[in-house]
Amino acid sequence: MRSSFLPGQPLASLDEVEDGQLYHVLLSDQRVGTVQRRGDTWLWRRLMGGTSQRGDRAALEIWLANVLT
Repeated sequence: MRSSFLPGQPLASLDEVEDGQLYHVLLSDQRVGTVQRRGDTWLWRRLMGGTSQRGDRAALEIWLANVLT
């Protein structure tokens, strides 16, 4: 049996994200992304070759809309 490591908790809703907690999301290209909030700043990245990004919630929502479709 093959298993995959998924970092943090599954991302369900941005409204439920706890400060400092790491979350993962499965992207449309079958890769994994991570999301974390630190105060008003959000950090996100696509694992396996992605670069870390940071910004406000609106910027994160745009990124998610692009990588989840």
